[in-house]
Amino acid sequence: MHPCFHVVFLFLFGPKHSQRAMNFSNSADVSAASPTTSLGIGGTGANQIAAAFTTWTIAATFVCLRMWTRVRIVRAVRLCDWIIVLSAVAAFGQCISKIGECIHGAGKHIQEIDFAAESFGMLQAWWFTLLTYQFTLALTKISISSFYLTIFTLHWERRASIAVLVLVVTASLWSIICVATAAIPLRALWDINIKATFMQSDRAWWSLAGLNIGTDLVIFTLPIPIVARLRLPPRQNVLVVCTFAIGFFVCVVSFIRLGILIQSARVPDPDWTYNGANLTYWTLIEGNTGITVACIMTLKPLVSKLFPNLLEPSGITDSGRNNTGFVSSSERPLTVGSRPARVLFNATWTSSGSVRDDNITLQDLERRKSAADKLGDGSVTVLDR
Repeated sequence: MHPCFHVVFLFLFGPKHSQRAMNFSNSADVSAASPTTSLGIGGTGANQIAAAFTTWTIAATFVCLRMWTRVRIVRAVRLCDWIIVLSAVAAFGQCISKIGECIHGAGKHIQEIDFAAESFGMLQAWWFTLLTYQFTLALTKISISSFYLTIFTLHWERRASIAVLVLVVTASLWSIICVATAAIPLRALWDINIKATFMQSDRAWWSLAGLNIGTDLVIFTLPIPIVARLRLPPRQNVLVVCTFAIGFFVCVVSFIRLGILIQSARVPDPDWTYNGANLTYWTLIEGNTGITVACIMTLKPLVSKLFPNLLEPSGITDSGRNNTGFVSSSERPLTVGSRPARVLFNATWTSSGSVRDDNITLQDLERRKSAADKLGDGSVTVLDR
């Protein structure tokens, strides 16, 4: 094994298991044992690691599609796009931490674990898993809330989006602070030789679950009254409905995970290191599905490019397009940020970019914004926001 990999294993898993990894990689008969067996991973440990990397790979694929769409098609990368990239990085950190947990005994039956030797590494890796999990959820929700600000243009829509963003940021800070101060000093959480002067109460941990579900419901409920007002072609309407239906699947997963936590609290499991795999699976699905949904919301330009006829409004022909390839404003249905007799520009609800009409200048935008304010609309809708 290359020395740099030895350093990584030494930092993450300690000298005992890093030496195991080196011995395994330098062994002449590598086929005689699997990597998980060589590292001491048993029981459901291998399945947990496989679930972690499988769900993360799916989420990372959608993040790549989102960034490719932003860079190559829309040619505008926004802050919400970079935030979701950071969320994917945090989710990858959760995968690495899960490996550390399983190396130190997670997934094995409790009678098979030498707690005197493994408790330090297992609990330390568990804390890192919890921290990266909270960062993943926080960054994903902040990204979605920030994305809403780029597609909603009416005053009440933007006020609601800002309120949701403030709520999400506040709840996320509380969650991360709770994990970061799980014990004071923090090392007492995994080192039995150190006595903690403070430990977070059960109420604090339950509040995290409640805030998580509450913010999920608020985020995915916010667009419903806005989308309900749109007059979209049937195929586009199906796409919008399906996108938000997947979003509510994240809420369902959160409720399932909460149910498992409640059951574990009511009836403590004596073999929790083995049977805790069920909770791990749903935790991984929750975080990575959230990332996937956040990316799906932005992929309409990619879908339109790959399947130009799939989302085409019925009855629109080539004569209805302008020289940029977009449907002319008189032909297009109402979209987010527009309203009858008050439409200054038209926008697609999930695309992002710059103004497409070459004849529109910044001064035109200001004049039309002023006209909208005088009419009482208070908004200006830009092409392909």
